[in-house]
This record gives sequence, structure tokens and C-alpha cells, in this order.
Amino acid sequence: GETLMQTLRLSTEQPTPFQELQTAAVQWVVTGTVLDRPLQFPVTKPLLPLGRHAIGRAESIAIDGTLTDWGELRFAVRRQGDILSPDLDPADASYRFDVREGAEHLFLAIDVTDDDVQVLPDLIPRSQDAVLLFIDPRPAPQRNRPMSAGEAALGGDMAAQVATIVATGDALTDELLGFVQETNAAIDYRVQRTDGGYAAEFAIPLALIGEKAAAAGFPAGDWREARISIGIYDLDAGDHAPTPLFWQPYRYGNASLPGTELFVRP
Repeated sequence: GETLMQTLRLSTEQPTPFQELQTAAVQWVVTGTVLDRPLQFPVTKPLLPLGRHAIGRAESIAIDGTLTDWGELRFAVRRQGDILSPDLDPADASYRFDVREGAEHLFLAIDVTDDDVQVLPDLIPRSQDAVLLFIDPRPAPQRNRPMSAGEAALGGDMAAQVATIVATGDALTDELLGFVQETNAAIDYRVQRTDGGYAAEFAIPLALIGEKAAAAGFPAGDWREARISIGIYDLDAGDHAPTPLFWQPYRYGNASLPGTELFVRP
């Protein structure tokens, strides 16, 4: 029943924008005895300062995949943000993204650097190069509850959000994740190949996000903040499965971190 508080001082080798801080890993060993036998239990946890990121404003953005209406994208993801997922070389896979709000839509853009874009029409999106996006306007206890991806997909947690996985080209329908088709029918999005990889733009109706908030107990349209989880799947030729690259700890992984990925409306 004893609680031990430990303060850790963190620093970076050079000045780094807050939104680009990389997740660190803290490892310790819990020791004790069970039936008079010594027990050691290793623990690994993510360490990342929590913050609230502002959603920008936008008058109008054309959803064509060119990113011409965006200018510089504020959030850069050059290294793995989930401590239990494999790291990737930035030249192999990295991305920048941004989020802005207009009169009727929430806009999101992502510019992906990928040295080997795989478009495989005979596979589902999460089995090839793709963009992963969750927008969760529910109260903190619901959006921060730890669970596995399988539990979230089959138990309805993913469907309670605006959630999608979009491939870079034609792909098979993911029958297990039926909510993806429902989301894609309600939003506007485009993916375009670029010289260095691909880019994607999304326009999500604010009314759709409001519906998800209302179902969780908020009056429709009255949400003020949302957990916006973004990542990509990277598949190179010869790989058996794609490697995910997350901005911050994967919310459905074994090293999730409540309070991350939080965005506030303007």
C-alpha cells in the first residue's frame, strides 16, 4: 500500500518545438516475494510531457490532395512516438500534419515521406501503406480508457469515434472494421502521390463529430476538445506486414499514455 513519488528532470540536446518532443521510455523492476519466493517484474512505461494543442482556423480548403491551401504543416513526425513499436528511418517513413477548423468542417492534412509506396488493391488498407485517423470528442474518462485494439474494434470503442484507415489507392473493404466504410461515406478525403511519397487531405463535418459527442453525453456540437490520433502504416516491397508510425503513444497499444494527442478548438 505504500506510494513512492519520483521526480525526473527532462531536457533535450537542442531546442525542440513542444509538439515534436519524442516519447521517452522509463524502465524499472518491481521486486517482492510470493509464497516466500523472490519475484521480479520488469515494467516499461512511456514518458512524455502532456499538453493541449490548438486547432488552427481555416476559411476554405479544397480537398484535392495537393495541400496547396495549407502552407507549412505544424506537426512533424520523424521518429516513432510509440515506445513498443519499431522505429523507422525518417527517409523510409516520416510525415508532417496539421489540423484546422472551418465553418462546417474539421480539416486535416498529412504529407508523408515514403521511399517505397505500395498500392495493393487485393489487400485491406491496414495491410499496406495507409493513413490511420481517430477523432474522439468524448469526455476524458472514455477517450483515455486503456484497452487493446481488438477490444476497441470489436467492443465498439473505435466506432464511437470518427475513425478511418485510408489506403494510398484502391484496396479491399475491411469487413472487420465496418465503421470505416460508414466514416468514409460521411467525410470527404483525397490521397495523391507526391515525388517523395504521398499526401492526404480530410474534411470531416463538424456535425458528425457533434453526433459522436452527443452519443457520449455532450449536447451535439458542444465539444470543446478532442483526442486526435494519427499515424501511418508503412509497407515496403518484400515486407510481410506494414510497420506503424505514430505521432505519440498508440492509444490501443500496451504503452498508451492518457492525456496525449489532445487538441482544443479555436
